[in-house]
Amino acid sequence: MSTEPVATLHYDRVEDVVRTLAASLSNARLYPPRHPRVTEAVRTFVGAVGLFFTAHAGWEWVRIQYGGNVVSHRGVPLGEGGSCKDLMERFEAHDCKGLVFRANIDDESAHTLLDWLLENEQKGFRPTNGVRVLTGRAGEASTMDLEARENLFFKVPELRVPLSVHEGAIDVLDMLMRELRGGRNIDYGSVLDVSERIAAVAMENDTQLLAGMNLPYDDDYTYNHSVNVCMIVTSLIQPFVTGREQLSKVAEAALLHDLGKCRIPGEILNKKAALTSEEFEVIQAHPEYGAQMLLEYAGADPLTVQVAYCHHMRDDEFGYPKPDVPVSPGPIGNLVAVVDMFEALTAKRPYKKSFSVAQALKILLTTQGMETKKPLIRLLFDRLTCFPPGAEVLLDSGERATVVKAFSETPDRPIVKVTEDADGNDVDITVPLDLRLRDGDNGDYLNTIKHVILEPVSSILSA
Repeated sequence: MSTEPVATLHYDRVEDVVRTLAASLSNARLYPPRHPRVTEAVRTFVGAVGLFFTAHAGWEWVRIQYGGNVVSHRGVPLGEGGSCKDLMERFEAHDCKGLVFRANIDDESAHTLLDWLLENEQKGFRPTNGVRVLTGRAGEASTMDLEARENLFFKVPELRVPLSVHEGAIDVLDMLMRELRGGRNIDYGSVLDVSERIAAVAMENDTQLLAGMNLPYDDDYTYNHSVNVCMIVTSLIQPFVTGREQLSKVAEAALLHDLGKCRIPGEILNKKAALTSEEFEVIQAHPEYGAQMLLEYAGADPLTVQVAYCHHMRDDEFGYPKPDVPVSPGPIGNLVAVVDMFEALTAKRPYKKSFSVAQALKILLTTQGMETKKPLIRLLFDRLTCFPPGAEVLLDSGERATVVKAFSETPDRPIVKVTEDADGNDVDITVPLDLRLRDGDNGDYLNTIKHVILEPVSSILSA
């Protein structure tokens, strides 16, 4: 099955991107930085990326992957030859598993990429417009989440908008926290822009925001966790806000609730084992760090500062921090606290056990200091459905499908898109299947879901 636009030209255009990048790298080796030859080659490369997105208007990103001594895109080898051999050597030197390009790449971004590739010392890639580096090292983006996201993106076009919003939010938060770690100024406008996009999708169809949560990831946990919390909170609160502007402020606050973690040492933040009491004390400083940083930006909404500072507070002085004067988390701060804990408990990570939703519910309800948050805990479990958008499911007819839209009133009867038949063959069914519909003759449902194939954060409600 192929749902790619202009499929016959697709790989040729990606190969043009790879070849022009390799040519730019060769010129950058031969000439001084910003030499006219280098500048011309860079413009050709950026132009090739632009042509790709012009031809494929529905795409939000394009990924090239390196592994097994070959550069490829979606499993198809690209750009074989002497110049690409040089490019592959530089990938190898930097433990680079690939690159993701977006339409907003510019000449300066391309120069930054070339400078990084030509460095002999392994260093992290400085965030820049339109380029994301995939590596095998902790704290860098990985191919795991993007591959699953990419497959879902093309198999189920109905979820492209929420997936793109989810990916864009990760990119913004990634860049924001890296810039803060490096002591550089940040573009807070990008936070406001992505918050408005999240709010717009939530107002159109709140449950579809959860589609991106159903995909695995193994890059920096903080980014994905924060975005997942943001998507859940925005979906939960959407029916209760007065309009998109108010919802955008909620999305902003939820997205940046863990901003202060950029000041926590990486060896503690990314530790793959239990924290010592001393290390946990260091972690407990992140709400204060986040509030302090947000107060420095005039564009930050007061709600965002409040949530960053209060999202670990509980009743009766449980939780942290413990300010000298009374400070209230407020309803949004309390909701973020509940969702923050829920996502952390149910998240699947290579180095930690994930709890089922039933287990997470029990933990939330029995944790000291969560008594006044019980209505919000109930809201969380009332509004999340068994099979949220993006969940991959098996129908009783043996077909494999992906959930497109879910309904809290009929949680076990979502709208799905069949992607494989009972024999495992790809199918191209353009019309989604509404499992709420009944056969007019006998009143039976057309299909039922047998079980979930992939168990995303919120789909394990059936456990």
